[in-house]
Parts: sequence; structure tokens; C-alpha cells
Amino acid sequence: MAEDSLILTDDFVLNAFRIPKNVQPKIWKCIILLLKNERHPSLQVKQLRTGRKGIMECRVDETYRIIFELSENGPIRLWYVAHHDEALEYGSKITELAPKERHPEVYHDKLLHEIDL
Repeated sequence: MAEDSLILTDDFVLNAFRIPKNVQPKIWKCIILLLKNERHPSLQVKQLRTGRKGIMECRVDETYRIIFELSENGPIRLWYVAHHDEALEYGSKITELAPKERHPEVYHDKLLHEIDL
């Protein structure tokens, strides 16, 4: 992984702002931990069973999860953050949503700059 490299998908950013305000600081804390050490014990990182290698989940708290992708030499890609079950469902579909050679935003109806936050 390239140190301090991060890609945030539109879905991640939009959901991060929809998460309850008291949980949002925990999301950013997890991101910092991921950048420093993606295997930090408090993140409880687990490989998801998808057709795409490197799709992982980490724990924000008891209820919320971040779905992200690790590659050996590339940045960490943050795909999604949501309630545990919703996040895992999203993570299981990443292979269908975006083949590795495409950009994730190609698969969304609206790009981030088209949405009023």
C-alpha cells in the first residue's frame, strides 16, 4: 500500500455524511488508523467473501462498518460506510459494480459534484 494514499468513492462520502453525527468522528478515526496500520487490532479487519481480492471490512463501532479495498502498491479505496448488514451487502456486490480496471464513479447515477450535500 502506498503510504497515506486514499481513494474515497462517492458512495462512501455520501453515506459518511448520512451516518449519525455522534458516529462520524469514529469514521475519521478509523480512516487515520487504516492509513497508519490497516491491521490495527481495534479495526478488526476481515476479508469479505467476494469474487474480488482485497475487499475488506473494518469496524467503526458495534453497529457500523467501513468497506474498503487494499492493493499491494496502490491506495486504500474506501467503498462504503453503513450499518453492519447494509455495508456487508454492498461489499458483496463490489465485483459486479466495478471491475478493477474501471473507476468506481462510472457506476453511479450521479457524481459527487452533482449532489447537494
